[in-house]
Amino acid sequence: MTASSLVPLTDAATAPPSRRRSRRPLTFDRVSFFLVFLGLPLALFLFIVVWPFAQAIWYSMTDWTGFTPDMSFVGLDNYQKLIHDDMAKWIPIVKASGATAN
Repeated sequence: MTASSLVPLTDAATAPPSRRRSRRPLTFDRVSFFLVFLGLPLALFLFIVVWPFAQAIWYSMTDWTGFTPDMSFVGLDNYQKLIHDDMAKWIPIVKASGATAN
């Protein structure tokens, strides 16, 4: 077996030209498919997951107790109180250990 037998028989001059794929134009059918099968799940995800998460972050930055209509924005003060509270550091550890208070 010689090196010349390993070379392919076609060269660039005799090889067929490569076809370039062209994009199909956007039609109403394709756009409606995208909106229904991609837009609808995205809208549901935003409504069911992202919006409550954003609301929870907003409520955590207010002094709202949940029982009164009065609410004022306090910013990160609630988080600062949580970090500097000594008892707040132990409550998750106690609950995670399975201990119950009777």
